[in-house]
Amino acid sequence: MLKGARIAFDAHGAMAGPLSVFMTFAMPTKDKDRHGLPHAFVPDVDNLAKLALDVVVKSGLIPDDRAVSTMVVRKTWAEVAGMVMTITPDQREANEPAEPTPHPRWLN
Repeated sequence: MLKGARIAFDAHGAMAGPLSVFMTFAMPTKDKDRHGLPHAFVPDVDNLAKLALDVVVKSGLIPDDRAVSTMVVRKTWAEVAGMVMTITPDQREANEPAEPTPHPRWLN
């Protein structure tokens, strides 16, 4: 993974400002009926995301993972293990309304 991050750094340089990160982790299985379905087992999605961001920071592609303001992480079953990460500037406009989401009662 570090080699891929360094290749991206060499091609694009360091990224600055608020960033959006989208990650998909392909978790291997020989069971073809599972391919493309959500993977809800260990490792935890947050641990995978943290590991991947740490590698991207170590490569120099982003200065610090605190620059990430939006992140979507998915785990899916696949024939072959792998990971795809897309990093783009977070281009939300000032005063843009937050996406409407239901307010869970447990937050009160």
